[in-house]
Amino acid sequence: MRVLNMLAGKRCLACLIALCGATAVASEAWLDWLNSQVLDRVRVSGQRTFAFRSHHVEGNREAFNQLNYFGEGDRQFSQVGDVTISGDKVLGVLSFDVRLSTYKYANPDSQRIALTFERDWGKVTLGDINASVGGGNELVSLRRFAQGAQADVKFGNLRVTGVATRSKTSARTISFNGNNSAGPYYLNGSRIVDGTLRVRVDGVDQVLGTDYVANYEIGTITFLNRVIPPTSVITVTYESRGLNNARGAIVGGSVVWTPMSGLDIGFTRVEQKAVGSTGLSQTTEEFEGFGPPDVPYYLLQPPLRDRPILVTVDNVPQVEGVDYFFDPNNEQVFYFRRFMPRTSIIRVTYTPKPSPGTFGNGARVVQGLDFAYTPNAKTRLDVNLAESRLNTPLGLEKGFAKSATFRTELGRLNARLNWSDIPSTFINVESTGFRRNQSGGDFSFQYDASKGFKIGLSGSKYKITTPTFAENGLQAIRGESSDLRLSTTYQPTERLRYYLEGSTFSGSYDGRPNSSQNLVAGVETRRKGLTTSLEATRQRIRAPKFGGEGLQLVTTELTGVRLTNTYQPSPKLQLTSRIGYNTVVSDGQESSGRDLSFQASYEFSSRLRSYLTWSDSTSGAITAVGGYLGGGIGYNGNGFSGGTFGGNANLGSTRARLLQLRTEYLPTDALSLSAHFTSTMSEGANRTNSRQDSYGITANWAPSPNTSVYADISQANVSFLNLPGSSETTVMTFGASTKFAERWDASLSYSGSSFGGSGLSGFGQNTSWFDALLGYRLDPRQRLFVRYSTGNVSGYLPDRTSDLTFAYQYEIWRGVNLVASYRLRDRRSLGDLNASNSYRSSGFDLELTFDFASIRN
Repeated sequence: MRVLNMLAGKRCLACLIALCGATAVASEAWLDWLNSQVLDRVRVSGQRTFAFRSHHVEGNREAFNQLNYFGEGDRQFSQVGDVTISGDKVLGVLSFDVRLSTYKYANPDSQRIALTFERDWGKVTLGDINASVGGGNELVSLRRFAQGAQADVKFGNLRVTGVATRSKTSARTISFNGNNSAGPYYLNGSRIVDGTLRVRVDGVDQVLGTDYVANYEIGTITFLNRVIPPTSVITVTYESRGLNNARGAIVGGSVVWTPMSGLDIGFTRVEQKAVGSTGLSQTTEEFEGFGPPDVPYYLLQPPLRDRPILVTVDNVPQVEGVDYFFDPNNEQVFYFRRFMPRTSIIRVTYTPKPSPGTFGNGARVVQGLDFAYTPNAKTRLDVNLAESRLNTPLGLEKGFAKSATFRTELGRLNARLNWSDIPSTFINVESTGFRRNQSGGDFSFQYDASKGFKIGLSGSKYKITTPTFAENGLQAIRGESSDLRLSTTYQPTERLRYYLEGSTFSGSYDGRPNSSQNLVAGVETRRKGLTTSLEATRQRIRAPKFGGEGLQLVTTELTGVRLTNTYQPSPKLQLTSRIGYNTVVSDGQESSGRDLSFQASYEFSSRLRSYLTWSDSTSGAITAVGGYLGGGIGYNGNGFSGGTFGGNANLGSTRARLLQLRTEYLPTDALSLSAHFTSTMSEGANRTNSRQDSYGITANWAPSPNTSVYADISQANVSFLNLPGSSETTVMTFGASTKFAERWDASLSYSGSSFGGSGLSGFGQNTSWFDALLGYRLDPRQRLFVRYSTGNVSGYLPDRTSDLTFAYQYEIWRGVNLVASYRLRDRRSLGDLNASNSYRSSGFDLELTFDFASIRN
């Protein structure tokens, strides 16, 4: 019996061990699945701080509120930070992108919530989405960045798309002439949505990063390695956000049926609800000081200049025309008349200019059929039909549009034929793209003759009827255009390429005739470290000029040449040069423009390097050619997208010069030195109109792994070309940090500036700022520290501040810290203009900070 009991016990023990082993294996498998399907697919970054604050303030409480805690000194409980959470096919089906910012003056574009659920049968997208409907019908297709939902579903031979959104942006397509410079060219719209910008020059698509660069926040483009003459037309399409933009709901959908291989039949309907007025709202933007007075400050949106604009520096109101001024040619740009240290807090409160919308912002519906026939991989025929309906105060406006496109590849020949009939009564839902109201056709042939020789021929002929909306309803601006372009390239080897292109254009718009003839020839070579590109241009245009005798046609001729070289004779030396030169003869006047640059970098040794940059450009006196419209006819607002509103900041001549020398030296592995000299001059209608010479020395020293020292001294001399006086600014910065005696750490920093000059009438100012910290680590998770900061401003707007902090820090978890502190602040504004900004405060802060990247890793 005892033996049987022993055997039974052993069996139970064996079963228990087996069960535990199976559970462990299952648990390990479950953890592996959790990691692979969830945790490894989610990324979290950023910080978030939750705070409780209790402070006693004597003096100006409003100044305390605005100058502390990111402008939230009045809040006892607060949370600030930026957090980004992204997931890529979590559980195999869910992707998301969440970006949240709780700073009071955060850029509104930094907020984003988007979720995508995807299965074999389709996908659903929610939140901030790039809505896209009707890809098969160019007359009805919608592409907009908006808030809402989109579903794409497959049912056998059917593909169904549905969209319900509220627009966050305005869609625009604008055109303007070059001003004989590379830019920057202002697009009359800021906060451009990434991915929506497209640029053409004389009808040729430009490549972002290769042909031009863009600043999405302020809305500019700058061309690379070329200037755009006044005889060329730049056409740009984009979406831009705006606080006071007209907004409306957009709903729509499409169904595509594939009854047989190679044939698609689609139906698309998109509806834009009537856009109502939401009133005008104000916004506040925050900047830190940018230093010398010739550095521009860019507002995110054009301000309404007939509404109050409040600019403050450290809570002190500034006077327009005395302390700062707006660029007379670009209302989004302003300058200070004195040096602005980085410790200064600059805030601008203004009313953004509203986008007017299009066609009275009336409700509109567009719907259509499309047929796509693809008999083989090399041939395709598209036929599109569409009807539009626009509600206006005078009644319903209807339009019917048609288009057809045929593409084929016959051996070495690629051909495309296109025909469209889009009347002025056809009004679409606003969307980006190079579409316009037109009737006619275009063609394109590309032939590969082998042995490196290719030839292309393209042309178009259209009648253009651009709709406009007035009190008496829809009207049309009429015009016509025709063009022909012949291009050839010959590339006998990979290192040698020749190209030649000729084009002609003629047309008229609103009674203004235009014509042009262009010829471009060039060669590109590469050999033994040398890359050379040479291009010559000849252009002749006829455009109207309005004078005392009425409309007159004026002939303008442009001759240009561009030479670019890159030479690298050895790994230590690299040279780059660019020479661009053109002459413009117009109406009996002659002007020359140039664009010259040279760059060199040389590595004397592994410890010594130098860099040199020099450039000199001028647009010349002739930067505009009367009423020449070229390829821009029919844009700037039509039945497909909105156009420009306000003025054109790209007019007028420009000049710019730059000389920059920088040397980097590593005497030892622990010490690095760098010195720089920069001389700039910028003049023109959309430039800073200033001259600056600056130089400085920077040193970084790390005598041990626990100690680092930083020092910098620089001087800048600035003068405005259109204002009297000049400024001289000297800035000194010093910083050091160290760890010692195992548990102790300390850091200190100092920055000081001296601003003065001639003709500045009272703007002389000296600033200094000192900060010191001493810390003691109780154990790996706990730390005590004391911090003292003091600042002093003398001269213009004198001010004195001090801040003493006693704090305890506890690391609850990796990346999660709790800080309890007691702070004493004293701010004394000593001048007559800012005396009311003084305050004294004392109180406690309790802050819980999450560093999500540290937690995740």
